[in-house]
Parts: sequence; C-alpha cells; structure tokens
Amino acid sequence: MPQLGGVGITGSDPAAARAIRRTLLGRAAEDNALLFPAHFPGSGAAEVERDGTKFAIKKWAGFSRIC
Repeated sequence: MPQLGGVGITGSDPAAARAIRRTLLGRAAEDNALLFPAHFPGSGAAEVERDGTKFAIKKWAGFSRIC
C-alpha cells in the first residue's frame, strides 16, 4: 500500500481526504481488488472500475454477516 501521508480519510483536510480516496479507488480498480466499505449498508465488498474520470461499482459481492 502506498504511503498515504498519515491523514485519515475522515481527517480535517478535505483535499487530502479526496486524494486518499482517489488513490485507494485507483489501486482497487487497477488491481481488481475488493474494497470492504465501512459506511455502505449491508455486508459485502465492492469491485471498482474506472468510469472516465470517476469510479463506479463494477460488482457487489454480498455475503452473510458472520457475527
């Protein structure tokens, strides 16, 4: 994982938070990695793809809660 500057995505610097999200989404799209978003409803992971200059969920991998 690249160094993200030690700033959390919910940090007090909105520009840094946007840059971190774009880096994370870009890596996930390039590597076909699954993201496990903490603030999406339900249980599952998202496969991300580039959509022009934006990102989109390519496929949602739902699963049953384990706890």
